[in-house]
Amino acid sequence: MGKKFKTTLNASLLNMDTDVVCAAGVPARLGYFTVPAGQAYSVGYGPFVGRSDAIGHAMLILIDDAAGAEEGLVSLEVRDPQGRHKATIFEGRTEELKLGAADPGLRMPLAEDAGMINEDDRIELWFTSDAADTVDVSACTAAIDCTVYPTR
Repeated sequence: MGKKFKTTLNASLLNMDTDVVCAAGVPARLGYFTVPAGQAYSVGYGPFVGRSDAIGHAMLILIDDAAGAEEGLVSLEVRDPQGRHKATIFEGRTEELKLGAADPGLRMPLAEDAGMINEDDRIELWFTSDAADTVDVSACTAAIDCTVYPTR
């Protein structure tokens, strides 16, 4: 087995490629990432002692079809290959998540240990909008720090 390494999930890796119509107060899936065979993922960087980026961070900017900012609750969920919910590993408001775009020091910290996400499981990005709107995923920005653990 190889050594663990850091990576960042962006909009492309999260398969955010289709605009999503959101009803107010109703969760809608914006994207997903399937953990490849031979790897396990953990959202965040885990307990790297003595480092300013030790826990990992998240930044997300959601834009509607009229080029305005979307506001609402974002969650990262883990689902098994059959689509069954396993865990919610992060929740945050878009107003806070977008602050890190201009200043990385303002990015939302992730949990130090969010657990392992096994091969073939999915990390899914869900959004509960405050108002009915369409999310223009081609204009959105995502950066979610992860640690990758080779399993073979």
